[in-house]
Amino acid sequence: MSGPASADELAAVLEQVVQATSPTVDAYRMRTRLIDSIQGALKHRIGVQDLHVQPYGSFVSQQYNAGSDLDLALCGYIPAAKLKPAALAEIYRGEPEEELVPLHKLDKRTKANLLRDAGYRLAGSGVASRDSMEFVLHARVPIVKFADRATGIEVDLCLGNAATSFKAWSVARVAEINPAFGRLYKVVKLWAKAHGINDGASHMFNSWCLTLVVMYFLQQYPSREQALLPPLCELLYEKRPAEDSPRLMQKGAELPPEVLKVMEQRASQAAKVYGARPCPPLLELFRDFVQQCGRNLRGLLAAQESFRRGTRISAFYGQLLHSRPYASQYVLCVEDPYDDNDNTARTFGTWDGHPGTIHYVTSVFERTARRLNSILGASSAPSTSTASSSAASDAWEAESNASSSNASSSTGTAAAGKVPPQPPSLASTLVFLFGPQLVNKLPDLSRRLLGPQLHAWAVSQQGRVPAGELHTQLLKALGAGEEFMCFESFKRRHNIRVLNEVKYTTAEVGWDESNGSSLAIRDATEVVQWTKEKAAAALAAAAKREAKRAKDAAKRAVKNQRKEREAAAVAASTAPAPASTAAHAAAAEAAGAPRSGAAAAGHAAEVSAAAAVAAAEAAAASRPPRPNSRIAPDARNLLNRVVASTLHAGDRAGETPAISADVSSSSHHQDIGPAAAGDPRQPGNRRQQQQSGASRQPDGSRRGPRARGVS
Repeated sequence: MSGPASADELAAVLEQVVQATSPTVDAYRMRTRLIDSIQGALKHRIGVQDLHVQPYGSFVSQQYNAGSDLDLALCGYIPAAKLKPAALAEIYRGEPEEELVPLHKLDKRTKANLLRDAGYRLAGSGVASRDSMEFVLHARVPIVKFADRATGIEVDLCLGNAATSFKAWSVARVAEINPAFGRLYKVVKLWAKAHGINDGASHMFNSWCLTLVVMYFLQQYPSREQALLPPLCELLYEKRPAEDSPRLMQKGAELPPEVLKVMEQRASQAAKVYGARPCPPLLELFRDFVQQCGRNLRGLLAAQESFRRGTRISAFYGQLLHSRPYASQYVLCVEDPYDDNDNTARTFGTWDGHPGTIHYVTSVFERTARRLNSILGASSAPSTSTASSSAASDAWEAESNASSSNASSSTGTAAAGKVPPQPPSLASTLVFLFGPQLVNKLPDLSRRLLGPQLHAWAVSQQGRVPAGELHTQLLKALGAGEEFMCFESFKRRHNIRVLNEVKYTTAEVGWDESNGSSLAIRDATEVVQWTKEKAAAALAAAAKREAKRAKDAAKRAVKNQRKEREAAAVAASTAPAPASTAAHAAAAEAAGAPRSGAAAAGHAAEVSAAAAVAAAEAAAASRPPRPNSRIAPDARNLLNRVVASTLHAGDRAGETPAISADVSSSSHHQDIGPAAAGDPRQPGNRRQQQQSGASRQPDGSRRGPRARGVS
């Protein structure tokens, strides 16, 4: 659809990218009106004194465009008398308390409740769309996400103070020193978003970290003596402060009011020096940035001395720091210039458990550098040995990207005197660099380079499929997909878990170059393989859980059986031998003595009680052992009735029945519970005592009832 790309054509397109991603007057007015609407909807309605809405982020740093989101902070105070003692204790931790508590100092629970109330009121007042409302209240910085109902601008609302916007304000002052910073940052930001590496929730760069990386690069480019930007410490101090001195906002320190004036004056003076230095074209600047970052990251993975693990990137001093490593072994260290205890690159994780995204980011930088070098010329391209070693130094890169060997072989072919391969087309280069963002930011150029049909299809698929999958399909449609891997594929291949899984949902359709129609993005083999892997992982996890439950159940059963055997042994050794009336009755019957009516009734009751005890024992034996095993309620009730009837029979016969002792001994042996064992705490046993007339002696023994009519 277009011929081989030339450096002049690509440079002209980068200038269009800068223009398309710059703020406009209409975008500024819409955001200021939205800020006023939010402040009007919340003021005097959520119990906050001196409430005002403070913008920060890209809107303050002037690095936003019409499609950027809006970062806002609620500022104000809440009277300490309205807070609970536990909340005040969490806020001040023994420090002197204040009458008015700033919102950014509130405890987590109060912050969450306040943001939730603010979100509901914005939705109720018609400012925010209810469908877009999302509460992220358990994050390091709790926020409320929503979209403006009138303009569709996405808003991130948090709690802060006047210093919340200082970092973004300082970025705007740095951009005034040398225009190269703003121009390079806009291109890098769009490129990083297209490749999915500007996403902290996916364990990669966040926007503040990426800003500091670009700033540090220009503090070293083309050399420290002829750098295009000064270290940030020069904008704050006369002399370079010691590395162990506290930073401006260390440990939540309040921002001195004179800082803004001092920094603005020093930035104006620095612009006369650094802004007058010669700067290469934007295309070369971008190429050198991705090439240098790729080398540094590759050296980090190889643990080279030039960029060894634990090294900090410091935009505050404009150099690498080796002397003050963080307590945690972070994969990448980019210190916050105003609070060096904060690592802005902590999203990459630590070396003892990182998710592996550092390998993907490194490969993106290296692939982009190779693509730009193929257009700008081989004179500045890396050597064959460097390209091959970068591909072989890590198994992740070897698996994820096979183009390094192609680059090495092509360089070797050129050195042997053969014709080097043609540079890629302008369309494929721009799609490689910016992906679907090219369709959004430069629709006219996209329609001309991609063709009306492919451009219309790409527009229709945005929002329906993941951006990385759409990026891949656009390159395949242009015949240039062999050197590219999106993060969605890398994530699936290495089973990487991220905080925003919904963003990487499975794509449904793709582009068929042969007839210009839609087709499945993944072929059947890949879908089947991916489904099998997911199913096998789920089955393995379920089997592991079941095995653990069975093991725990077996341990509990052995423990309960041991306890029951010990209890039975103790009961057998301590229980007194009861005088059994059944033995006397059997002897009398053998002698031929006739039974009285009362004695016959007692004998029948005793037989019934023995049968009930046998049934209870059988029921207890049939159940699997478990903690605090007891006889079923029906068996217990039957035993109580049998004991009561036996006592009545013995009362009428004038003799103390022995069945009570028998049942007590048997129930103690089987652990049938206090009710069946004659526990006086049970209501049923009190009635039995009252009916039988039994009483307890001072020594703890039980005296049987007296027969009626006997003196």
